[in-house]
Amino acid sequence: MIFSTAIIVVAYAPLFLLGGVEGKIFEPMAFTMGLALLASILLSITFIPGAAAMLFAGKDALRPPKFVDWLQHGYRRLLAF
Repeated sequence: MIFSTAIIVVAYAPLFLLGGVEGKIFEPMAFTMGLALLASILLSITFIPGAAAMLFAGKDALRPPKFVDWLQHGYRRLLAF
């Protein structure tokens, strides 16, 4: 996700090198898109996982899946043997 967003930001980078009227027209758009994409990376790494954890937290939120319990049970029996 980070690399794909970074590729899009890098694709907008040459717009900063345009001169004349084209530069005056496209430079604000490139700046806005770059800032928005970097902010989306920051949000997707920090806020979204925390919000999802708080939203979907329940009494079984920290319980491993049943197949992991099954594997651990077999491993404990093997260790006891």
